[in-house]
Amino acid sequence: MYQNLLGEKLRTLRKRNDLTQEQLAERLGVSFQTISKWENGASAPDITMLPALAHFFGVTTDELLGVDSLRADEKIEEYRKQIYALYDKWKLADMVTLCRNACAEFPGSDRLRYQLAWALGQAQHVIRTKEENLTEAIHICESILETSKDTSLRLTVTAQLVYL
Repeated sequence: MYQNLLGEKLRTLRKRNDLTQEQLAERLGVSFQTISKWENGASAPDITMLPALAHFFGVTTDELLGVDSLRADEKIEEYRKQIYALYDKWKLADMVTLCRNACAEFPGSDRLRYQLAWALGQAQHVIRTKEENLTEAIHICESILETSKDTSLRLTVTAQLVYL
């Protein structure tokens, strides 16, 4: 699990910095195959490489290793529960506001972005015009489909697009 979390984090950081595996490998003095193995979880960087990786990407070693990711996952799940609780009470404007706040706190969470698209679809006439809500929701869904590799989420988002 550690290698998979680290590999996913390295891939995300590399792409965020618009680097290919080859470019990152060259900058770190390793082969691109090594980078590929790290990102796919087949192997992990030597412990002495972790500070260099963290420094290169401008993150802490804790962030690189995903130490805070478990707490973040718990917080994201709590947001999702609150979103559905507001939906159950038919507080749609509050639900959309909460979704926007959650997305601002966790901008990399495609699941929360999906929740916002879903909330906008549910709140069609409540916060803005139906067309504005649907346009934003469709844009969010299309963006998730362009970048997410999570098959389950992609199926959920596709179903949401059909609904919208």
